[in-house]
Amino acid sequence: MELYSQLHGVQEFPKSELEDCQLDALRKLQEIEHRLAEERLSAQKNYIINLYEQLERGIHLYPTARTYCMMQS
Repeated sequence: MELYSQLHGVQEFPKSELEDCQLDALRKLQEIEHRLAEERLSAQKNYIINLYEQLERGIHLYPTARTYCMMQS
């Protein structure tokens, strides 16, 4: 590898530096994936809440016999 480095001008890094760089890159990638997962979960939560609110409004707009009786009490 040393001869290859000299011929092609490739800089060799000490193993610990390379490992640190790889670990930093992995950590940053995991942080990005974590943020994306949080955003997806938040969007899904908001979607479900919105559906629930639409359902609640629909029940009040078009009451069934049961909900009508409950509203009269």
